[in-house]
Amino acid sequence: MTVGLISLGAAARRLTSLVLAVSCALPMALPVAAQDPATPQQPTQQPQQQPAQQPTPTVPQSQPAAQDIPNPSLSRPIGERTVGLDPGKVVRWTMRDAILAALDKNVDIELERENVRLAQWDVIAAQGVYDPLTSSFVGYNSNTSANTRQFSGTDATTTTSNTISYNFGWQQLIQKTGGSYQANFNNQRNTNNFGVLSPQYNPQLNFSITQPLFKGYKIDQNRRQIRIFKKRLDLSDAQFRRRAIEIISTVQQAYWDLALAIQNEKVARDSVTLAETQLRNNQRQVEVGTLAPIDVTNAAALLESSRTDVFRVMNQVAQAENALKALTVDGPNDDLWGARIEPVEKFEVQPLVMPLNDALKLAMENRPEIKQFALQRDINQVDVDFYRNQAKPQIDLVGTYAPNGVG
Repeated sequence: MTVGLISLGAAARRLTSLVLAVSCALPMALPVAAQDPATPQQPTQQPQQQPAQQPTPTVPQSQPAAQDIPNPSLSRPIGERTVGLDPGKVVRWTMRDAILAALDKNVDIELERENVRLAQWDVIAAQGVYDPLTSSFVGYNSNTSANTRQFSGTDATTTTSNTISYNFGWQQLIQKTGGSYQANFNNQRNTNNFGVLSPQYNPQLNFSITQPLFKGYKIDQNRRQIRIFKKRLDLSDAQFRRRAIEIISTVQQAYWDLALAIQNEKVARDSVTLAETQLRNNQRQVEVGTLAPIDVTNAAALLESSRTDVFRVMNQVAQAENALKALTVDGPNDDLWGARIEPVEKFEVQPLVMPLNDALKLAMENRPEIKQFALQRDINQVDVDFYRNQAKPQIDLVGTYAPNGVG
């Protein structure tokens, strides 16, 4: 047995010398890990017959030891977004809050509201042609001249005449039949020194009516404009509803984009935490000799890549937030620009069951685009009716009544 142990010891020494020779011949090999007495990889104790002095392997200068591995800094926290934001100013919105803010402040919706108001004023202005027109005149005239006629009616050397006039008129177009009427009342009071009747009153009443029988009876230029402006009012209202639907849909998309971007930022920050943990674990494993130092470098590179992803996702959050703000502010001086928006709506999907026929019916009844096409068709029909009426002959019924009096 003694001879066998001595032979095994000699074989072990030759194997150790061979390993050392290979290590010296390959200077770029893996570094020698530090021996830890607590690890299970600790070699078994050699027999006592092994010589006390064994050659110690030399580590080449270009091969880093475990304690020389660079330790990347793990204490670099990534702060919150602060550029362009007021400190501590946070707005927590539900979906309804965002939609109401857009309907109240969105510039595009306000422009559509103004278009509806302008269309309303166009209708009122077109209907104004049928408002009654009144006129009145009050005048005084005094005339004094030399009496050069023998039979002037007075022996005075001058004749004097004073006239006071009061005239009143009323005229109006008839919208239903396209006719018109007017009434005038003229009255004069005259005093003189040569007439038989002094003072003398000369009242006069005129009343006339004009009614088209063919051309201009059912439709004329004024009624055509009123009908077209009414259709355009409905058209502008449909355009306003269509634009409001588009803005609401865009606000919903921007709201969920912001919520998703915020969740992505949280995931990216968690990835940084996991990458730091992985780097620490790799460093410990390199110290005990279970990993190569290159794994520490890979973990450090992964950590920096994760940190870069955090900044990239923070930029995406800022862009999504600005997109939502652009839909819900009324100008560049709005206070919302300096606030941080936090969506509080939950990611919950509520399914809506609707048959296809019901969906098509609702779309045909409620979609403003369908109504716009119908209104444009009605406007074209008004033009067709007007130009057909203009091709008829012009035959009007005219009546006049004008009594005169003197007293």
